[in-house]
Amino acid sequence: MPSDLPSTSGEPSSHPSLTPSESAQPSSGPSSVPSSQPSSMPSISPNACSVADGFPCGVSSSSTCENVICCSGNSVNCPGLDRYCGTDCPIARNFVSDPPGEERYGDGLMFEMKARSKDVAITSLATKTYALRDSTTGTFGVEVWTKSGTMVGYESDVNAWTKIADKMVTATRYNMLQLPDFVTPVQIPAGQIQSFYVTHKNCGKASYAVSLVPFNTLAKQDDNLQLFSGYWREYPFGFIGTEAEARTWNGVMTYVTKD
Repeated sequence: MPSDLPSTSGEPSSHPSLTPSESAQPSSGPSSVPSSQPSSMPSISPNACSVADGFPCGVSSSSTCENVICCSGNSVNCPGLDRYCGTDCPIARNFVSDPPGEERYGDGLMFEMKARSKDVAITSLATKTYALRDSTTGTFGVEVWTKSGTMVGYESDVNAWTKIADKMVTATRYNMLQLPDFVTPVQIPAGQIQSFYVTHKNCGKASYAVSLVPFNTLAKQDDNLQLFSGYWREYPFGFIGTEAEARTWNGVMTYVTKD
């Protein structure tokens, strides 16, 4: 396999060769989150903002309930979210990671998130794709795995992880792939760490960035969540990058907090 792809400017790269399973991307790609991407959520009536009205737990696209989680406040209709629902429409927030480092593509990333001062429930995520290595459009799979606590020491222990998403998609390079709501939201108690392994399969490649901070140190935060740089790795739970090759996940996590 070749090393870094040649520079589009014709100038030699200052970066060392990459390992065989990871490659560099051109830096001139379009926006991380194309505004024209259609919503993956079902359409609802303008005033619907509850499970009783036919809308499942998820991000609403209605004009009256923009950017909210709709739930009835009970564990029957909204498993795992009832303690976060002070009203039928608690605010849903998006944690956006659009790292500035040089882009790379590979199967996927393993990284950690930490809840700050409030309990957090992550309801869904979107992840940036490179599509196929040799094609800008294609059909492939995406999986999400998670575990409570640190990933360190458990990187190859499949039994320590739980798969929470597995979806086949057809997408174009650099799209942000919105996955369906998790059946059970990923709950992170205040001050605690949750690990994630977000990966492509079936020849799909994820898009992420060379980290500007050392491995497993803070890369991005908002008022409620912190994202740490992580490892790139081959699917599934295969060859893993070194700590010297820290990478930052590129994507969006949708969550609610217990206020």
